[in-house]
Parts: sequence; structure tokens; C-alpha cells
Amino acid sequence: MAIKKAYALWLNELFYLKVPLRRELSKHFNGAINVFHANREALLSSQLLTPMEVEMIMQSKVNSTCSPEDAYENLLKQSIQFVSIEDSDYPQKLREIIDHPYGLYYKGTLPPSEHKSASIVGARQCSAYGHSSAREIGYLMARSGYTVISGMARGIDAAGQTGCLEAGGFTCAVLGSGVDICYPPENKKLYDRILENGCILSEFAPGTPPLSKHFPMRNRIISGLSDHVIVVEARIRSGSLITAQMACQQNRNLLVVPGRINDPMSQGTNHLIEMGAQIIPSEERLLEKLSEEAGMPLQLSPSKKPTLNKNEKSLLQIMDYYAKSAEDLMLLAGFSYREFLETIYTLSQKGLIRESARMHYSKV
Repeated sequence: MAIKKAYALWLNELFYLKVPLRRELSKHFNGAINVFHANREALLSSQLLTPMEVEMIMQSKVNSTCSPEDAYENLLKQSIQFVSIEDSDYPQKLREIIDHPYGLYYKGTLPPSEHKSASIVGARQCSAYGHSSAREIGYLMARSGYTVISGMARGIDAAGQTGCLEAGGFTCAVLGSGVDICYPPENKKLYDRILENGCILSEFAPGTPPLSKHFPMRNRIISGLSDHVIVVEARIRSGSLITAQMACQQNRNLLVVPGRINDPMSQGTNHLIEMGAQIIPSEERLLEKLSEEAGMPLQLSPSKKPTLNKNEKSLLQIMDYYAKSAEDLMLLAGFSYREFLETIYTLSQKGLIRESARMHYSKV
């Protein structure tokens, strides 16, 4: 098995060959090991390669600083594993899509093939409403036995995966860089938590930087690994809409959290609804849908809610997931400045609100 993976790794790292060509070569020669040992005439007679590509392959074998076996061992020493379409543990859902990667690098454990999965994607610069919705949906999906797939990006992606981990679920982060690069860097704690109970995965070799051209490519893997693709917030031109488009092409179920009609972060999601995507009107309705799919009722244990005094209840009732200014909140609640500061402080300490901007507050 290790030898087979070593030669698949060699073929995968012939970066001048496009991914479909790597797949075709593996299929034609019945494995990457046979591609490696094929002579110049055999490679030419396959009619898959140009004479220049054949020469480049031949030169790669001569100029390589180490054998495929040594290269594979060096990869494992970095706690990075590799799987190709030649392996039985290659994710089955990815085999179903037309443009599946030939090989994948990963840290942690590959997503269990027998589990249902859902990706949660959306805007990086999301609202408090979007962040809260993604986190709650991630939690709900995990408690329902789903693997949560996302890109570990700022905003919605990270919120959905955080919710999944809070529920003790399994999550897979698909990166637009090598798996040894945490991007964005501020998500390092999340990166480390995912490694404890999940998977960091990429089709890009270790050391590959997070270039903008990589992200549309990784989006097809996010949707490809999923049974459902859930878009929480997205602008009209965004990577999340690319993922949604790929989900439709891959025959995945597309669900959308609706947003306010005048919110730029909801233009993309509301457009998807207009085009026929399913709406998630509430957590309860989503749970019903998951129950219908599972063929059995799914119930979550109620979460423990902190005790609130009269002022805390009053202020929280008039707050929203969209930020309001301190002045507006004091006016609506009828609080003195001192009452307002005391109440805002205690609600913040209980994790129920946050300061979205200076002296502007929203629900969490």
C-alpha cells in the first residue's frame, strides 16, 4: 500500500500535467507505478501526452533528488498523509463528481464515508446574524450526526465549523493552500481544534501559498464532499455563490438562510432563493428535514440558558442580530446611562451579546 501511494504521490506532483491528464494516465497504465516505469515509447504510444510532456516526465525521473518511496516517507514525517483515486479510502462522494482531484493531502482523519455531510459556507465579512446562524446550524448538524465541511475561512465558514466542534462533531476543512499552512492565520486555534477531531484537507502540495486562483478550485471539493450545501450569507459576486453553482452541477442539495432584502450580505443568498434553492426558515424546520431524511426523529437536548434579571430581559428583547447603537438601545429600553452600562456588561459576560463596533451592540 505504501509503495502504491508513493508512486501516486509522484504522479500527483507532476504539476505541469493537468489533473484530468493525471487521472487518464493512471487509468491507462493501470496505476501510477506503471506510469513511472513506462519507457518513452510506451508513454508516446498512449496518445495522452505530447512529445514535450513525455520528455518532461522522463527528465523528472532522472533529475529527482529522491525516490518516490523516500518522498512519501518525507511527507509522512511531516504528519501529512496522501490519498489518490487508486486507493480504497479515497472519499467516495468525491468520486461522484466529474472533475474530482487525482490526489489529496490531509492531516487528521478523512471524513467517514458512511456519514451524511453538509457544508456551511458564506461571507467572510459576515454580520452578527450570519455568524450566529452558521454557528447554530453547525452545532445542529453535528448533533444530528452530520460531518460538517467548510473552508475554515473568516466569518461564516469558521463559525459553522466552530459550532460543529462545540457539539462534539467531526468537521473537515478544505484549504486553498497546502495543509501545512493555516490560512487565515488568525484561525490557528480553530485549525488545531479541527486536527483533534476532524481533517485538514487540500489538493495542493504542502508549502503551496493561498493564492486567489486556488479558492474556486477548492470550492468544488467542499461541495463534492457534501450531501447538502448550506449558504448562510453571501454577496451577489462571491466564492459562496461559486460553491452553490458547483453544488447544483454536482446534484447536491442546496439550502439557504434568508436575509434582509436591503442587506448586501443577503443579496447572494436571496438570489439563490429566487433561483429555486430551498429556504431554511428555522432551526426547527431544518431538524424536521434531517429527521425526514434519516427516517427517524432527531431530538436535541435543550441548551442551558443563563438566568436573566428584569433589566437584562428587557434589553435583550429589543436587541437584534444586527447591531444597534447604545443611544438607540437606551432610548428603547428607557434606561439611564448607568443602568445601560451595567446591563450591557452582564449580558456580555454571559455571552449573549457582543460589541460589533464602538458603542454598537448585537445579539450573539
